[in-house]
Amino acid sequence: MPQDKDTRDAASLASWDTLLRAETMRRILVTILVICFYRLGSQIPVPGLDLNILNLSTADASSLSIAARERFSIFALGLIPILSAMILGEFVKLVVPRLRAMLAASETTRTTYNRAILLAGLAFAAFQSYGVASALEVFDLSGNRLVPEPGSLFRLALMATLVAATALLMWLADIVTRFGLGSGMWIIVLYSSFQSFAGLPGDLQAGIDQGMISTGSAIAVAAALVAIVAVLAALYRARLPDDAS
Repeated sequence: MPQDKDTRDAASLASWDTLLRAETMRRILVTILVICFYRLGSQIPVPGLDLNILNLSTADASSLSIAARERFSIFALGLIPILSAMILGEFVKLVVPRLRAMLAASETTRTTYNRAILLAGLAFAAFQSYGVASALEVFDLSGNRLVPEPGSLFRLALMATLVAATALLMWLADIVTRFGLGSGMWIIVLYSSFQSFAGLPGDLQAGIDQGMISTGSAIAVAAALVAIVAVLAALYRARLPDDAS
């Protein structure tokens, strides 16, 4: 009997182990698929741009790198508008203690609050996309206008695209949070930040080649970034004993 019990326990543990491995692999796969979708969207330009300008030969001094093209993609805003709304929401909770109490006591209030944050984020996206549209209309590359037909129609189309893309990114982040690994919002934010840092050496080199930045300034920027990362890492390690206690 004890041997049978041990056998059943071992079989049960093996089945749980298999289930956990399958669940983990599923979450990893979901996270990777969302990141791949985000990467794909980062290469799709917003409507109304002259794609021939974006695809200038690399021999042209004003040609755009892959990282630079991402700034003209449908995901150009990223999750910054939603993060801005979340920061605003935290400030409101800080100055209105009654709101904090209501959020802690009622699930309905929390749901309404989250919807309000989402709507505020989309409103921020609309405001920022209007600024992006205005900047793109005056963007010029070696005498070639990036927006061949500027005007209200272009601005409306770009605003609608960027706002919809921001909502799509929020939905993808929610999918990662529920079915993937960790917080989907922060995974997307960290991935986009990693892309920016990965493209920084190329941008600095292009700036040096075009005479827009000196070699000393480029080294100073790189050293400053390394110093910031080192300081953040030191602060995080300094907090570890306090967190553990």
